[in-house]
Amino acid sequence: MNFLTKKSYIYIFISTLLVLVTVLTTLIAPFILNSIQSYQASSIFPIIFLIMGAMTLSYIFQVCLIIYRENFAEKFNLTSFSTLLSKIYTLKFEKYINLESGNLVSRIFRIVDTTYTFMTTSFFLVLKSTISILIVLSIFFSLNSLIFLITLILIPINLFSYIFINKTLNSRIKTMQDENAQAQKDLILLLGNPEQFKMLPNFDFVKQLTFSTIKNMYSSLASTNKFAQITSYTVSFINQLSQNIIFITISYLVYNQQLQLNNMMVVSILMPIFFTSLSDLSKINVDYRTVVANQQFVQENLELHQEDLSGTPIGQITSIKFEDPQITMTSNAKRIHLSLTETLNLGDICYIEGPSGSGKSTLIKSILGFYESNGLYINDLPIEQLDTRLVREQMTYLSQATLLFSNTLEYNITLGQTISEEKKEALKQSSLLAPIFKNKNWDSLIVDNGANLSGGEKQRVFIARMMLQDSKIWILDESTSSIDKDSADAIFNTLIKMHQNKIILFTSHDKENKAFANKIIQLSSHVETID
Repeated sequence: MNFLTKKSYIYIFISTLLVLVTVLTTLIAPFILNSIQSYQASSIFPIIFLIMGAMTLSYIFQVCLIIYRENFAEKFNLTSFSTLLSKIYTLKFEKYINLESGNLVSRIFRIVDTTYTFMTTSFFLVLKSTISILIVLSIFFSLNSLIFLITLILIPINLFSYIFINKTLNSRIKTMQDENAQAQKDLILLLGNPEQFKMLPNFDFVKQLTFSTIKNMYSSLASTNKFAQITSYTVSFINQLSQNIIFITISYLVYNQQLQLNNMMVVSILMPIFFTSLSDLSKINVDYRTVVANQQFVQENLELHQEDLSGTPIGQITSIKFEDPQITMTSNAKRIHLSLTETLNLGDICYIEGPSGSGKSTLIKSILGFYESNGLYINDLPIEQLDTRLVREQMTYLSQATLLFSNTLEYNITLGQTISEEKKEALKQSSLLAPIFKNKNWDSLIVDNGANLSGGEKQRVFIARMMLQDSKIWILDESTSSIDKDSADAIFNTLIKMHQNKIILFTSHDKENKAFANKIIQLSSHVETID
């Protein structure tokens, strides 16, 4: 993900000007003091007012800089987040599964946050530190060659030390990020199922499930911090020692009248600025390497595994044909061969039957374009030659695991789309949703992925959502396996009423449900191992 857009370059240019003015106004006091040859009571107040004016101007510029960069950052973060989310949306299904959703969530926020920090904080520190160091060196050069040489030598010592430190930290940070992502993923998985979590035998069992990855995470963090702090303290020790030598030298020169007292004041003001800038400049490498590592993750795991959306565009889907399809699952290194010849047209309700492991769910995911396949045709065109994005736009997929948001019942049914009051009332009075509205209304809050809904109510909400989307292809994969028979019958009766202009495919553990179908596919398969 290239985060330097045209607007970013404009932002960098304006920021550079603001930082330059800020640094110059901040360092106005040493410039004035260095130019004074003698102090007179009558001239001290104009100097004070001049310094106060310059520092006030510096304050105003810094406030403007903060406002400007944070306004930019808000839009930048939204754009970065949207870009990453779009790459995940078009990520190949198998790669998506391998990366795991918990890991992707933590990664996407970390990438946005670290890039934001670099663009709004680290970048400014680089500018400010570089300009400050150059100005301080020029003043030291005019004062004393020994002081200039000591500070000049400190620059490569600090830079090369931190480059070594940060290079080592880079690999440690990557390990730490992986440990952190694994720990978060396991914890999200565990806490994401309140019933199972609360039913664990005791807290020792909870610790057994979680503490291994948590311990690895904190051990990695401690190891990284020990290395970072000890090596950084070593560099700080060298800097403090050099600073003391400089102060002793300048005191000696003033005592022997080789320099004036105001020169000592200038050095006293500039030394903290120099070492702070040097430390900031050296440590920027950590932020930069983190950004580079994140961009490397995006390139290697997201950009290189995007779906091919350059296929043939397709109009309205009118048929799905199977001719002994072969489905390739690259991540599992296997190819499934299905013995199946059938054509489905608009108005067909098809029940897919077969024993566990026969490939029912795999076939469904192939229709959705999640796996590579041969022998599958949409409108008599091979599915592998089609733009899968346009194919999916005409399909709605309902699985046993429904997606419900922590929002109102209306939002979960409409997904934020506006519908008329007439349609809302019709849905409310329908046999599908009427049971839900006995104790809820449109503004009722759905919590924790539907924890306050029964299994049947969840499926009713999702079927209502399907009805509003009005896709041409409805696919239900064991979507009624965890609900009661009355709820399942209500769902299938709703499907029958609306099936005329649709193709409906479903799997179900309840054999009686195939009575709702006009076509039945009996699957048989064999698996081939591939290299």
